[in-house]
Amino acid sequence: MEEIKLPKAQAIHILKILEKYSDEEHTLSQEDIKYYLESEYNLTLARKAIGRYINELTLLGYNIINESNHRGVYLGTRIFESYELIYLIDAINASKFISKKDALMITDSITSTLSLYEKNKYEDINTKYSKLNHINNKLFFKNLEDINKAILTNKKIKYTSISFDSNGKKIEKYKGYQMTCSPYYTVNSNGNYYLLCGIKRKYHDTTNLTIIKIDRIDSVEILKDNRERLENVIGLGNGFNVSEYLEKHIYLYGGNTINAKILINDDKFKNKVNPKSFNIMTIKEWFGETARIENNMDKTYAYITCNENALKFWLMQYSESYVLLEPQETKNEIKELLQMALEKYNTIEE
Repeated sequence: MEEIKLPKAQAIHILKILEKYSDEEHTLSQEDIKYYLESEYNLTLARKAIGRYINELTLLGYNIINESNHRGVYLGTRIFESYELIYLIDAINASKFISKKDALMITDSITSTLSLYEKNKYEDINTKYSKLNHINNKLFFKNLEDINKAILTNKKIKYTSISFDSNGKKIEKYKGYQMTCSPYYTVNSNGNYYLLCGIKRKYHDTTNLTIIKIDRIDSVEILKDNRERLENVIGLGNGFNVSEYLEKHIYLYGGNTINAKILINDDKFKNKVNPKSFNIMTIKEWFGETARIENNMDKTYAYITCNENALKFWLMQYSESYVLLEPQETKNEIKELLQMALEKYNTIEE
């Protein structure tokens, strides 16, 4: 490769100007770049020098495109494509565990990779998500950083938790008592951030898998003690696969994993052309390709493997569309829960 000698400051300034002021629809001439160098960096360069720096930046791998009609140059490649930015911005601002202030700061950070003109397209973000409720845990990212630092260094942590009193006022759970745990994974599930950790309960000799919502953690302290070995934690153990765990735990509840047989109804959304097809699609969206669909006579069944407590909650949520057939014990528990709910609605006084 040809040796390139390039004064660092001048090259960085020109690159920054291209990042900020150029895109496919807004090209910059050498005279434009000269103007921005003088106005923003108090730096004077001849046009020939600017052209030489642009050529050398191109040789270094920067995708600086020179229009054939001599309209000027622009930076052709950004860190994120526009469709990637749209997804990231929506995901960040729709995440309730991120405060509004932090969501806007992150949005500003990732849109700073755009030109000034492209960035203006995302100015409606404040309005778009202004009514969405967010948590107000100012230490969320600090706690998340400390938890992952403990995971990487194989250390235990102490933490305090947030709760609410009967008036809805935020209080410290257990009167500020610090719990100790061995952290292993942080995961995002259904728009919430969770910590998968091992906790040894008082008066018990075993360490059990415990799942904690990170936005409910108030403070974190990294300890000098090493974590419990993964294979010694009940619910984790050797061969634990976090992606498989998340697939079977559609809501991050503890408890057993069961094999279930579900009858798919076709009476929900009667205004749809094919309601059963819609219900099958919902099964696939929640349980993935491992969900097996079978047809027998005029009945359609789904066979899934899922956490029992999560499945009970899910089936109650979608009770118009699905009926659990097996296992019988879980089916009986769902019937009891539905009966209890019905009795409450029948007896409650407004």
